[in-house]
Amino acid sequence: LIQINMNKIINVLIAEDEPLIIGLLKKIFMQLSDSNGDWKFKLHPTQNCDDALKKIDNAIIEKPFDLALLDINLPPSKQNNVLCGEDLGIELRKYFPQVKIIIYTANNDNYRLNNILRSVNPDGFLIKSDIDYKGLMMAIHRVLTNPPYYSPSILNLIRQHITSDFVLDLSLIHI
Repeated sequence: LIQINMNKIINVLIAEDEPLIIGLLKKIFMQLSDSNGDWKFKLHPTQNCDDALKKIDNAIIEKPFDLALLDINLPPSKQNNVLCGEDLGIELRKYFPQVKIIIYTANNDNYRLNNILRSVNPDGFLIKSDIDYKGLMMAIHRVLTNPPYYSPSILNLIRQHITSDFVLDLSLIHI
């Protein structure tokens, strides 16, 4: 278990297309910093995949990201195959294996959510309708101190997956 060193500036990528949510996240990080004197955050908000990719490129050269908050639904990249927050999470894992990633989405399609769990393996995974302001602050705190943190809908999905005895044996299919 790798913990974030709390006596340094925590470099945070925020990929979110709604300015209101970015403002809310800034307020949460200020509160977290005020409540814990060791935590100082440098926030890098971005509203689309292209800008997020530029920030990732800069972080490769300058200072790596310690934490990333990724909305799944983002305007896609115009030059790249990065179409959403999930793709950004995959990119982040490639360049910064130690980064803590929190993904949040309004989507509650189990197939899509399972794919995100597999492809990104986020340290935090939240369904927007499951959380409020305090829940979001708690999720960020938990991911920084003792990951993972999953909202109730994600926990339920994982539980269903574990208890399911459904097996798809592709070796039986002849094409």
